[in-house]
Amino acid sequence: MTCVFQSHRRNRAAFTLLEMMVAASLLVVIIFSLYQMFNYTQRAFRVGVTQVDVNEGGRAVMELVTRELEQTTTASLDDVVNLFISTNFSSPGFLLVTNPTDNSVSAFQLLDAYCLRRDRDDWRATGYFVAEITTNTSDLKLLSAGVGALFRYESSTNRLTTNQATRNWMFNGFANPGTNAGVQRIIDGVVHFRVNALDAAGRLLRSPYTALPADALNYLQPPATRPPLTQFFDTDDDLPAYLELEFAVVEPAVLEIIKARTEGLAAGPATTTRVQALLGSQASRVHVFRQRIAVRSVPR
Repeated sequence: MTCVFQSHRRNRAAFTLLEMMVAASLLVVIIFSLYQMFNYTQRAFRVGVTQVDVNEGGRAVMELVTRELEQTTTASLDDVVNLFISTNFSSPGFLLVTNPTDNSVSAFQLLDAYCLRRDRDDWRATGYFVAEITTNTSDLKLLSAGVGALFRYESSTNRLTTNQATRNWMFNGFANPGTNAGVQRIIDGVVHFRVNALDAAGRLLRSPYTALPADALNYLQPPATRPPLTQFFDTDDDLPAYLELEFAVVEPAVLEIIKARTEGLAAGPATTTRVQALLGSQASRVHVFRQRIAVRSVPR
């Protein structure tokens, strides 16, 4: 009996080396597939979270700017700047970005916007402008290529008078914000910030108001007139019935790509062209917001 049992044990089959290699290969393929699926899911989740964060940030900015621009009013004083819309000094003008998916072209532009509003017993001057993301003097080139950070300026007084120093003090802080304590950084990666003035019928007001009062013009640097897209409104009749706000921001990862791809380049057409191409290749990661604002103080 013992001999028969031992003989059966010696005759049992086992796995060959080839079978073990095939099993190991199948296991590697399964593990790799699961890893790829997990990695894809994680990447999709991160993209979704990033888009949610950017959209929430963009909506918060739109809500803030909309709430303040709709309160634009007039001081009913001669030569007081009540609403001011102008092209940014350092921006490239229009940045034409082509989406390679459908070959559509978006015209991005950076403007400055300033408004005077009444808050109970105070007059508040509020301005929005796009400036350099970094203060490193060796890297001051992104704004000239159409990418910057949105800043908010505010100053207030409980009394506006016809005195030149008083009535233009608040506008001076907006026109020359570098040394002003009332400036706050709002959001980075801004590639488009435009405010259009519309009449009561919703038509674009195309006639620019370039003749700023001489004393107000002195506050602008450089003191020469701004580009022809400047619009300024200083009377009740001049105020537009609507303001159309457009705002676009890139995702943080795209902003880092732009910084890396322009490192070592000087400000100029080559840098601007490179930024245009980068924005086009990342068009799906540029988030655009748009809203029409009714100016409350204008009767309809």
